[in-house]
Amino acid sequence: MTKTASIYWGSKNYPNRLSQGGTFETAVAAASFATDSGGWANYGIRVVIPSSAVLISGSTVKVQITAGAGEGLSLDGAYVGHQATSGDVYDFDGNQSQLLFSSSSSVAISAGTSETSDETTFSLDSSKNLIVAFGVKNDTAVDSMIFQTGTSFSAYQKSGGNGEEGTRNVTGYTQISAINRFSVNLIEAK
Repeated sequence: MTKTASIYWGSKNYPNRLSQGGTFETAVAAASFATDSGGWANYGIRVVIPSSAVLISGSTVKVQITAGAGEGLSLDGAYVGHQATSGDVYDFDGNQSQLLFSSSSSVAISAGTSETSDETTFSLDSSKNLIVAFGVKNDTAVDSMIFQTGTSFSAYQKSGGNGEEGTRNVTGYTQISAINRFSVNLIEAK
């Protein structure tokens, strides 16, 4: 048996799960997204996830991203990585991995739906904080995300930050007030 981990959002704590043959297990997030938020064209977004939400380590991950219900969300790129031990709280440690969606760096997510990345080689360490960074396409017709407050995560934004999603050390991001779970729905690992 291969251990499979999922990072779950919300107030419920789920135990480590086991799966046959090293396949990923699908899980529904413990909490539901509550509010749409549009106007994010050409923004860079970084969601910081505390290590307390990472159940186990793994060598391969998949990340699910959800669009707002009112309109779609198009991303020009997305990365996953661990938080740097120094610098800004939204900086990567240098070992970030690019997320692909059907072998493409960009993805168009229809309104009210989610897209899950391809399996990505990444050494997920459950003792480290995790960052998911993505760049929103510069198109106001497909720039709606969905969010929830009240979790231990934090989200950061930068106007014009699209294109910086894979950059280790970035500057000029500000915390999105009261929003901490921002379109990153589920992360699975094996």
